[in-house]
Parts: sequence; structure tokens; C-alpha cells
Amino acid sequence: MIRHYGIPKVFDFIISVGTELSFLPSLKLIYSRRRHFECFIGVFHLLSSVMFSSCKTLMRPIVLQSIQWHLLSDVMTETYLCLLCIHLLGLKNEDKMMALRYFAFASLFIAKLADGWDNMRMQTLILVAYSCMPVLHIIDSLAKHRLPIKLKRLPYNKVAIKPAAGCIVAGVTIFIFCGRYDSKKGPIVLCEMLLSLAHLLFGIGSFFLWKILPCFDKSEELAMFK
Repeated sequence: MIRHYGIPKVFDFIISVGTELSFLPSLKLIYSRRRHFECFIGVFHLLSSVMFSSCKTLMRPIVLQSIQWHLLSDVMTETYLCLLCIHLLGLKNEDKMMALRYFAFASLFIAKLADGWDNMRMQTLILVAYSCMPVLHIIDSLAKHRLPIKLKRLPYNKVAIKPAAGCIVAGVTIFIFCGRYDSKKGPIVLCEMLLSLAHLLFGIGSFFLWKILPCFDKSEELAMFK
């Protein structure tokens, strides 16, 4: 669609695929922490996103059709977000963490197939369920007065929370804007460029979110964090 407005194919490819690489710093951090399942999902997420962007830009299938890479990209992105939320809970029990990880992956795959391309009801419910407790923990850690619920205060890196929150809020705002964007009122290239910016912001934001808390099941990292 961008090429209809005179954007060269090579530039389109560089922008679409290049912004996906903003998740590489997060992958490096996850790998250094020996989070094997998170590393698998992160690599799969990056691969499917790059392949989807490549197929869409080149307008030809690469092993799979563009829509199939799109489905995989959506599932891996949502699973990646849930794994990030699990990390932000600061759990020490590896069995509980593994159960939450596998349930996130399996349930989101089924939810995506059930929702199809028309809605995100089931996917949204799962994402909200995984994200509500980490959000409450972070708000409680930043608030001057404790929230009226019993929460264990976790040693979040408050310096890293601000850029993480800023990137995520800005990225979500862009996605909402593009979802409601009327292409009749302006060129589609604007929305495509904004979506690329959102991918870049999410990549940066995810790095800071992984960084704000140590792995509580790894005593050596917890000691270094302190």
C-alpha cells in the first residue's frame, strides 16, 4: 500500500523490517538470564514479525503466506507480553512460572483461532488477566501511600519504569490512532510510518520492562541487582 504513494520498495522494506530489530536488546538480556522459554518465544516472535513484514512489503510468500506469518506474529507477540508480565510478578517458584508460561502460550494460540480477524475478545481477556497484577505492583511501588490491597513490594528499578511506561503508552496510543484512522482523509503511508514507530517504541519499552526487576528464582542475579 505504501508504494502507491511513491515510497520505494527498498525503503519500505528497511523501515518495516528494521524497526522489528528493536527487540534484539531484550533478547540479549533474556538470553543472558538463561530464560530458555522466553528466549524461544522472543526469537519466534522476531522471526515471524520480520517474515510477515517481508512478505507484505515484497508482496510474495516466503515459505508461508503473509496472513499465516501474521497469525504467528500476533500469537508470539501476545505470548511475549504475557511472559513479560510473569517476570514482573517476581515469582520464586519455578513450577508456578512454567505453568503460567505454558498456559499463556497455549491459551493465546487457541484464543487467536477462536477470535479470528474480526475481534480480540478472548485474547484481550487473557492479556488483561496476566497484566493486571504486575500493573498493580508497579503502581503500588511508585505510590507514596500503599494501595488498599495486600501486595508484596518488589524492588523495581524506578529509574527504568519511566522510559518503559512512556514508550508503551506512546506505542499503544499510536496503535489506537491507526486502528481508527480513516484512509480517505489522508495517505495510508502516514499510518504505516506510525506503526513502524510503534514497533520501535515497543522494542525499547520491553527492554526497560525486562530490566526493572531481577530474576527472583536466580539468587546470583538477585544479589547483583541489590
